[in-house]
Parts: sequence; C-alpha cells; structure tokens
Amino acid sequence: MGIAALSLALVGALCGCKRKPGRAAVDAGGPGDADADAGGGASAGPGASADDTPLPRTRIIEIRVGDATPPPLRLVTLDGAKLREVAQHVLAASDAFLGEADSGGATHKLQIDVASLTTAKGKPDRPVQASDKQRGPAITEILLEITLTPVGGSPEDSPRMTRGVAQREVQLPIAADVAARVQLDAERALEGTLETLIAEERLRSGDPAEIGAALGSPDPELKALAIRYAGARRSRGLVGRLAGFLRDPDIDVRDAAIGALVEIGDPSAVKPLTEAIEFKDLDSMRRILDALAALGGDDAQSYLELVSSGHEDPRIRALAAAALERMQRKAPRTP
Repeated sequence: MGIAALSLALVGALCGCKRKPGRAAVDAGGPGDADADAGGGASAGPGASADDTPLPRTRIIEIRVGDATPPPLRLVTLDGAKLREVAQHVLAASDAFLGEADSGGATHKLQIDVASLTTAKGKPDRPVQASDKQRGPAITEILLEITLTPVGGSPEDSPRMTRGVAQREVQLPIAADVAARVQLDAERALEGTLETLIAEERLRSGDPAEIGAALGSPDPELKALAIRYAGARRSRGLVGRLAGFLRDPDIDVRDAAIGALVEIGDPSAVKPLTEAIEFKDLDSMRRILDALAALGGDDAQSYLELVSSGHEDPRIRALAAAALERMQRKAPRTP
C-alpha cells in the first residue's frame, strides 16, 4: 500500500468504514517485549539440518519513513527522522536482520509509512482539519504500515507487511506537550510493530525451535504463520505436528497446514490428509484433493482413483478425477 492508499485507509477507518486488521495491532500503551532472544545466525541458520532449511537472513540496506497524512488533516507533525532512529535501534538490538554493512543474505528495503488523523470525540466520521478553529476533546489515531521489499529478488520473494495502530485522547487545539506525547505514542507503536516483523524473521531464518514454539501459540495468526514457514523451510521433522493442524478450528490454520505439507513433500502426509477430508465441505475437499495430487505417490493415486470412481456424489467424483488427471500429467513417464 502506497502513502496515498494508506491515508485513504486511515480516513476510511475513522469514518466508520470496515478495515481488515493487519497482522499486528499495537496499543500505544507500551512497546512489545524488546528483550526476546535473538534468533539470527549465519545464512544457513543455526540448527540447520537435512530436515530443515532456514531461508536466507534478510539484509536491510535502507530505511525510509513517509508521512501519509493528507496535509489538510495534519494536526500533528510526526518526526520522521526520530522514527527512523527508533527503527534502526530496535532492528540492530534484535540481531535478527543483517545490516547494510553485512555481507550475504537477501537484500531488502524497509519502508515505514505513518498517518495521523484527529476526530472530535464522539464524532468518528468527522475528521478535524488543520484550518478548523474547533475546541474540545478529540481522538488522534496513528496508523503505521511497515513494508519489507526485496531488491532484485526472485518473483516469489514477495514484500512482507505488518501494521500497527495507536490512539490518544487530546484536547483541541493540540498543545505542544500533547503533540510530543503523540510522537512518543507513534514511537512505541513502531517498536511493537517492528517486534512482529522481528518475530517473523526468526521464523524465516532462525533456529528451528522458534517455529516449534510458535506452533504452540494460542494466537491462530502466529500459528498459521509458523506453519507456512515450516513449509517454506521444508521442516520434515515437523510433518507429524503439521498434520495435527488439519482439523484445527481455524480455517487459516488448516489451509496453512495443507500448503506446508505439500511444500515439504513428505509422502507420509497422504494418510492424515485423507483422514481429514470432510465430504460435506466441497471447498475443503478440493484443497485436500489438490494436495494429494501435488504429493503424488501410490497411496495418493489409489485414494483418488477410489473417490473418482466410487463416490456417490458426482461433484466429488469430478473433483477427484480432475486431481488424478493433474497428478498423472506431472508424473514422470517411464520409457
């Protein structure tokens, strides 16, 4: 999302429009836990083995900060240079990322977009303009969006994004000391949002234990993220745990587990996939049948042949037949 789009998202949120929350929503009441253990290491990652291949560590060569607030609505001017300093300090202290002076890693640029908007208290659909002479209680909201963009990377190395939000009750007109506290709110929200990015980087390139711990999180978003990185890292030793998520109550967790098992490519995943099928849910059926076709092997073929020829529902037979055809097309031909 660019600066203009970020401004529109913030204005829309404060005007009562529905906004899909980002992965991180940070309360300005305090930063994230900044003393978590660093999970970095060499490019191969500590604890790397044939059963786990950490992705290359992220090397950040540039940090930029942009103010996405529409000028007519800018009641508080945030110090972008200070926010940049905060970002540099938090990232360096984490030791999760490589810096500009380091060699190796996957080169990225970090963009921090920040927007602020003030509305009269009780009137969330009425943004206050800088030219207004309004007085009385109001709410200032800050929206942060952090984007890590690869430089010259492969097409599948897509940007990573996380967001944070902070709020403060203020009095209009906003006094200088209050504006200073809003700046501190933005800095603390930035710290917390960066901690989310750091946690993700540790799942990408840190010790395999980081993924194991995150798989036990009660937070379904963190759990799904850990599952996806288990797949990206080809964490074969976690196939059993990943299979256990095929019946998770959260659909994103279930979908992440299916995708991860396919990425790892272990044929032992075929049985738990077939056991997780719910014939009443066609969408779930389609995803699992596609996964079986991607994994391939005798067991997957036997199951797809059975369903495509013997299931009573013609729609399910068609799904299985299509999956079987895809599997047979990609299978190597014997001379």
